[in-house]
Amino acid sequence: MRSFAVMLASVASLAFCAAARPASAEEVTVAKDETVQRDVTTGKKSEPVHVGAYAAAGFPSPLTLGAMISFEKTVSLGFEYGFLPASKLGSVDVTYRSFAGDLRFYPLQSPFFFGVRVGKQHIAGATTISAPPYGSATVTTDADTWYVNPRVGFLWATSIGLTIGMDAGLRIPTSHTSSNNLPSGIAMPSAVTNVTDVLARKTIPTVTLLQLGMQF
Repeated sequence: MRSFAVMLASVASLAFCAAARPASAEEVTVAKDETVQRDVTTGKKSEPVHVGAYAAAGFPSPLTLGAMISFEKTVSLGFEYGFLPASKLGSVDVTYRSFAGDLRFYPLQSPFFFGVRVGKQHIAGATTISAPPYGSATVTTDADTWYVNPRVGFLWATSIGLTIGMDAGLRIPTSHTSSNNLPSGIAMPSAVTNVTDVLARKTIPTVTLLQLGMQF
């Protein structure tokens, strides 16, 4: 019985020494290679938080600049500024700008996301009309709109931090105000009201054709 106990203690001692043995350089390298391969396969980076900046082109905001912070490729928060350089649509001079907070969820921890913007836009239209007996006059109208913009899209991130994205959704106005400088008795030209009404008062589709940025 005593010899059996001694043998059992010897086996346990050998097992403990084998478990406590430091991993060889070859084993460490293999484990590291497996981790790297897993990261390459999933496309994930080891850092839990990333910050980035981007520029985008789309509608209704032709040009957009933004910044965002993402957490574990699960959720991201951002801020965007959109604008249209002074442009002419037919006989109407149009200016546009907007700002919005941006929230995105990545339910599969993949490039696919669904999200929502909440923001405010300002659009102004101006044109020159004939106003007897005053001759001609430049009339303007301005509209400010608060909106929500649910959408779905994709945002890819490369191993060097380059981000590429696109999305589509609906911009839903929640409230708006407008003003104009019309002289008494003069009607606003329909060319002006058509532009401002569509962009300020109606639910319209939104699309980001291309978003390019960098994350760190």
